Amino acid sequence: GTSRFLRTELEAVRARHDELVALLARLGVPVDEEHVPDWAADPVQVIWQVALASPLGSLDRQRLLSAPGSAERIGLLAGMIDEQIELVRSRLA
Repeated sequence: GTSRFLRTELEAVRARHDELVALLARLGVPVDEEHVPDWAADPVQVIWQVALASPLGSLDRQRLLSAPGSAERIGLLAGMIDEQIELVRSRLA
């Protein structure tokens, strides 16, 4: 069902998020210890936790808020994290 889909998608987002955190650490950017996602929580809540823990701008956060549902939000979030990974990689190059 929907929950299984969200869990599967969250696993992919978790790997991306972990990669982003590791890359940011290489830049000397500290991890936001206050907003560490609880990956075992309800998938809908985890989406918001990851968004809060990720270095997203206010426009990206607004896009997430405006998404019609969790499946759309997680797809947007994955894309946003991928964009951040590319930005950080270019800064490290």
